Amino acid sequence: MENLTRTPRVLFARNLVRHNRARGILINTPRPVLIEENTFDHVSGSAILFSTDNNMWYESGQTREVTIRRNLFEDVLTSLYQFTSAVISIHPIIPDLGAQRQPFYGQGAGSIRILENTFRTFDTPLLHAISTDGILWRDNRIEPTRSYPKFHPNQKRFLFEGCRNVDIAPSDTIQ
Repeated sequence: MENLTRTPRVLFARNLVRHNRARGILINTPRPVLIEENTFDHVSGSAILFSTDNNMWYESGQTREVTIRRNLFEDVLTSLYQFTSAVISIHPIIPDLGAQRQPFYGQGAGSIRILENTFRTFDTPLLHAISTDGILWRDNRIEPTRSYPKFHPNQKRFLFEGCRNVDIAPSDTIQ
Protein backbone atom coordinates (compact mmCIF):
# COMPACT_ATOMS: atom_id res chain seq x y z
CA MET A 1 0.00 0.00 0.00
CA GLU A 2 1.46 3.36 -1.01
CA ASN A 3 0.59 6.50 0.96
CA LEU A 4 -0.14 9.00 -1.82
CA THR A 5 -0.17 11.90 0.65
CA ARG A 6 3.50 11.27 1.46
CA THR A 7 5.04 10.75 -1.99
CA PRO A 8 7.76 13.21 -3.01
CA ARG A 9 8.40 15.29 -6.08
CA VAL A 10 11.93 14.59 -7.26
CA LEU A 11 14.51 17.14 -8.36
CA PHE A 12 17.80 15.45 -9.22
CA ALA A 13 20.04 18.21 -10.58
CA ARG A 14 23.72 19.04 -11.11
CA ASN A 15 25.13 15.77 -9.77
CA LEU A 16 28.07 13.62 -10.85
CA VAL A 17 27.17 9.93 -10.90
CA ARG A 18 30.30 7.92 -11.65
CA HIS A 19 31.29 4.22 -11.67
CA ASN A 20 28.14 2.93 -9.97
CA ARG A 21 27.83 -0.84 -10.17
CA ALA A 22 24.13 -1.52 -10.65
CA ARG A 23 22.74 1.71 -12.12
CA GLY A 24 23.05 5.47 -11.88
CA ILE A 25 19.72 6.29 -10.23
CA LEU A 26 16.48 4.42 -9.55
CA ILE A 27 13.40 6.61 -9.20
CA ASN A 28 9.70 5.95 -8.71
CA THR A 29 7.08 8.40 -7.51
CA PRO A 30 3.65 9.40 -8.78
CA ARG A 31 4.63 13.07 -8.36
CA PRO A 32 6.64 15.04 -10.99
CA VAL A 33 10.29 14.10 -11.57
CA LEU A 34 12.94 16.46 -12.98
CA ILE A 35 16.39 15.07 -13.79
CA GLU A 36 18.58 17.81 -15.25
CA GLU A 37 22.17 18.94 -15.79
CA ASN A 38 23.74 15.79 -14.38
CA THR A 39 26.72 13.81 -15.60
CA PHE A 40 26.38 10.03 -15.67
CA ASP A 41 29.93 8.80 -16.24
CA HIS A 42 30.85 5.13 -16.81
CA VAL A 43 27.88 3.72 -14.92
CA SER A 44 27.84 -0.07 -15.17
CA GLY A 45 24.10 -0.43 -15.79
CA SER A 46 21.39 1.96 -16.95
CA ALA A 47 22.07 5.58 -16.04
CA ILE A 48 18.40 6.18 -15.22
CA LEU A 49 16.03 3.40 -14.23
CA PHE A 50 12.34 3.54 -13.48
CA SER A 51 11.26 0.12 -12.24
CA THR A 52 8.21 -0.89 -10.26
CA ASP A 53 7.48 -4.43 -9.18
CA ASN A 54 3.91 -5.31 -10.10
CA ASN A 55 4.55 -8.99 -9.63
CA MET A 56 5.58 -9.83 -6.07
CA TRP A 57 6.77 -6.93 -3.90
CA TYR A 58 4.45 -4.18 -5.22
CA GLU A 59 7.02 -1.63 -4.07
CA SER A 60 5.82 1.57 -5.68
CA GLY A 61 3.12 3.02 -7.85
CA GLN A 62 3.12 4.67 -11.24
CA THR A 63 5.57 7.31 -12.36
CA ARG A 64 3.46 9.70 -14.41
CA GLU A 65 5.42 12.85 -15.26
CA VAL A 66 9.17 12.94 -15.98
CA THR A 67 11.53 15.44 -17.56
CA ILE A 68 15.09 14.31 -18.33
CA ARG A 69 16.97 17.25 -19.83
CA ARG A 70 20.45 18.65 -20.41
CA ASN A 71 22.28 15.64 -18.97
CA LEU A 72 25.53 14.08 -20.17
CA PHE A 73 25.65 10.29 -20.48
CA GLU A 74 29.30 9.27 -20.90
CA ASP A 75 29.97 5.61 -21.86
CA VAL A 76 27.16 4.25 -19.72
CA LEU A 77 25.95 0.64 -19.82
CA THR A 78 29.25 -1.19 -19.59
CA SER A 79 27.83 -4.47 -18.24
CA LEU A 80 24.77 -6.69 -18.38
CA TYR A 81 23.74 -6.39 -14.76
CA GLN A 82 20.04 -6.28 -13.78
CA PHE A 83 17.81 -3.94 -15.85
CA THR A 84 20.52 -3.01 -18.34
CA SER A 85 18.50 -2.87 -21.52
CA ALA A 86 19.40 0.76 -22.40
CA VAL A 87 20.98 3.94 -21.06
CA ILE A 88 17.50 5.01 -19.91
CA SER A 89 15.25 2.10 -18.91
CA ILE A 90 11.57 2.43 -18.07
CA HIS A 91 10.98 -1.07 -16.82
CA PRO A 92 7.96 -2.00 -14.69
CA ILE A 93 7.86 -5.67 -13.79
CA ILE A 94 4.52 -6.77 -15.23
CA PRO A 95 3.73 -10.49 -15.18
CA ASP A 96 1.50 -10.46 -18.30
CA LEU A 97 2.30 -7.47 -20.50
CA GLY A 98 0.02 -8.75 -23.25
CA ALA A 99 -3.01 -8.55 -20.97
CA GLN A 100 -2.52 -4.91 -19.97
CA ARG A 101 -5.40 -2.58 -20.79
CA GLN A 102 -3.44 0.64 -20.48
CA PRO A 103 0.24 1.44 -19.98
CA PHE A 104 1.56 1.64 -16.43
CA TYR A 105 3.92 4.64 -16.70
CA GLY A 106 3.15 8.08 -18.13
CA GLN A 107 -0.17 9.82 -18.49
CA GLY A 108 -0.50 10.57 -22.18
CA ALA A 109 1.30 12.45 -24.91
CA GLY A 110 4.52 14.13 -23.77
CA SER A 111 4.38 13.11 -20.13
CA ILE A 112 7.81 11.41 -20.26
CA ARG A 113 10.12 14.02 -21.83
CA ILE A 114 13.74 13.35 -22.82
CA LEU A 115 15.17 16.64 -24.07
CA GLU A 116 18.51 18.25 -24.96
CA ASN A 117 20.72 15.49 -23.56
CA THR A 118 24.11 14.35 -24.87
CA PHE A 119 24.74 10.63 -25.21
CA ARG A 120 28.44 9.81 -25.70
CA THR A 121 28.23 6.08 -26.17
CA PHE A 122 30.17 3.16 -27.55
CA ASP A 123 27.06 0.98 -27.96
CA THR A 124 23.57 1.34 -29.41
CA PRO A 125 20.69 1.12 -26.87
CA LEU A 126 19.59 4.52 -25.58
CA LEU A 127 15.98 4.06 -24.47
CA HIS A 128 13.99 0.96 -23.56
CA ALA A 129 10.43 1.52 -22.37
CA ILE A 130 7.86 -1.01 -21.27
CA SER A 131 4.19 -0.16 -20.68
CA THR A 132 4.60 3.61 -21.08
CA ASP A 133 2.13 6.19 -22.41
CA GLY A 134 3.57 9.46 -23.69
CA ILE A 135 7.28 9.47 -24.56
CA LEU A 136 8.65 12.62 -26.17
CA TRP A 137 12.28 12.60 -27.45
CA ARG A 138 13.62 15.93 -28.72
CA ASP A 139 16.93 17.71 -29.41
CA ASN A 140 19.19 14.98 -28.03
CA ARG A 141 22.73 14.64 -29.33
CA ILE A 142 24.31 11.23 -29.93
CA GLU A 143 28.11 11.13 -30.15
CA PRO A 144 29.64 7.70 -30.85
CA THR A 145 32.81 6.79 -28.95
CA ARG A 146 35.30 3.96 -29.39
CA SER A 147 35.94 3.47 -25.68
CA TYR A 148 34.84 -0.18 -25.76
CA PRO A 149 33.68 -2.62 -28.43
CA LYS A 150 29.92 -2.99 -28.91
CA PHE A 151 28.63 -5.99 -26.99
CA HIS A 152 25.04 -5.37 -25.94
CA PRO A 153 22.43 -7.91 -27.17
CA ASN A 154 19.94 -5.06 -27.71
CA GLN A 155 21.21 -3.28 -30.81
CA LYS A 156 18.15 -1.06 -31.20
CA ARG A 157 18.54 2.58 -30.29
CA PHE A 158 14.90 2.63 -29.12
CA LEU A 159 12.96 -0.40 -27.93
CA PHE A 160 9.29 -0.09 -26.95
CA GLU A 161 7.05 -2.82 -25.54
CA GLY A 162 3.38 -2.20 -24.74
CA CYS A 163 3.82 1.57 -25.26
CA ARG A 164 1.71 4.22 -26.94
CA ASN A 165 2.00 7.92 -27.81
CA VAL A 166 5.72 7.67 -28.61
CA ASP A 167 7.05 10.78 -30.39
CA ILE A 168 10.68 10.65 -31.54
CA ALA A 169 11.84 13.25 -34.03
CA PRO A 170 13.93 11.39 -36.65
CA SER A 171 16.34 14.30 -37.10
CA ASP A 172 17.18 14.19 -33.38
CA THR A 173 18.45 10.62 -33.52
CA ILE A 174 21.24 11.10 -36.07
CA GLN A 175 24.22 13.18 -35.00
